[in-house]
Amino acid sequence: MTEEELRRFFVSLTRRRARSTVRVHLFALRFLYRLQPPPLLLTLDLIRVKRARYLPTILSHEEVRQLLAHIRRPQARMAPC
Repeated sequence: MTEEELRRFFVSLTRRRARSTVRVHLFALRFLYRLQPPPLLLTLDLIRVKRARYLPTILSHEEVRQLLAHIRRPQARMAPC
């Protein structure tokens, strides 16, 4: 596999597959190439899979009040309504 073929493979893979699938392919190729290292080993070390960044779920004041209203034991409430 040439360096260009490797690049095209991972570009097409990232467009069609989940990050976890891309990482599995990347680690498998790294493992195989470490057994008999060709010059592509450096290229495989440069490929990185971007992490997904998720924003936290933020509840409104009303949603928090509704959640706390469902708690039956007053001692279990951590915040006043």
